[in-house]
Amino acid sequence: MIQMPVYDPKPVLGDWLLNQVPSRAAVYKTGDPGKIVLSNGLVGRTFRLREGSGATVGLDNLMTGEGMLRAVRPEATLSLDGRIVTVGGLEG
Repeated sequence: MIQMPVYDPKPVLGDWLLNQVPSRAAVYKTGDPGKIVLSNGLVGRTFRLREGSGATVGLDNLMTGEGMLRAVRPEATLSLDGRIVTVGGLEG
C-alpha cells in the first residue's frame, strides 16, 4: 500500500508569482477512503475513485478558497475503434 500524506490545505499568502509557495505537488489521502486529492499548493483537485474509474468531484482554488467545479460531467469524450468512451465524470 502506498503511503500518502493527509490533505490539509493551507491558504496561499502573498503573490505566488513573486514568492515561493511552501508546498510541493503531491497526491493526498482524505478522510473519505474513496477520495484522493492532487494538489500543488495553489489548486487542489479531488477525485472520487471507484473500481476501474475515477471522476473529478472538486477543483479548489487554494489562493481564494473558492470552488471552481460546477458539474461532474465527463471532461472528454473519445472514440476508440468506433466505441465512445467518456473520461472522468459521474454517471447515474
